[in-house]
Amino acid sequence: SKSTIRRDLIASGLVNRKRRKGPRRRVDDAKRRVEFCRDMLGKYGGGKPVDILFSDEKYADINDHGSRTQWVRKTADVLPFERERFSPRLHVWGCVGIGVKILVFLPPIIAAVDYQKFCLKPNVAALRKGLFMQDNARPHVSSTTMSFFRRNKISILEPWPPRSPDINVIEMLWARIDAAVSKRIPVNQEELRTFWQEEWDRVPQAEIDDLVRSFARRCRAVVASRGATIS
Repeated sequence: SKSTIRRDLIASGLVNRKRRKGPRRRVDDAKRRVEFCRDMLGKYGGGKPVDILFSDEKYADINDHGSRTQWVRKTADVLPFERERFSPRLHVWGCVGIGVKILVFLPPIIAAVDYQKFCLKPNVAALRKGLFMQDNARPHVSSTTMSFFRRNKISILEPWPPRSPDINVIEMLWARIDAAVSKRIPVNQEELRTFWQEEWDRVPQAEIDDLVRSFARRCRAVVASRGATIS
């Protein structure tokens, strides 16, 4: 029976733990993550200010991204956690660092030329302030994009370990804004864009700076977990 199996699993020393959300990883990903984080700790682990500019693209939608729990009376039911597959959505790009806070609204699908036009060219001065981090999406690492970085003297953090959103601190900011926008219940793309801009503007730069400084702590957690996904 189910109870017997559960009892036997516990008796054998196993525990039932909540599985963290994360991308499906390949065999050598854990090793590459640990090596990267050890290298970063060698530079930032001693308290040196983090000069990395963290960037990311995201698709935002009108689905509920708030808490999965709700306080209700014992006789009442909770509201459903609504998920609409083809809901209105936005494509956004952001970049954050110490003293840096950039949000760009993008077309639904972009190529390398669009990435350069909308994200990089208008923000060259800001991107020169630190070591620019981006993931390995094709528009980000195309030959024309890498040439753009060289021409404009923008230093790139390479190589960023693949499938590692948990150490990109802007992901924490995305989650915060997703939850805040969800509370306002946008019903169309226009409201979604307006609420995203307003909630982004409400985040103080001081909080973003603290988030960026948490990078060393997240690297230590990856090393301690031997490359596993961290929360």
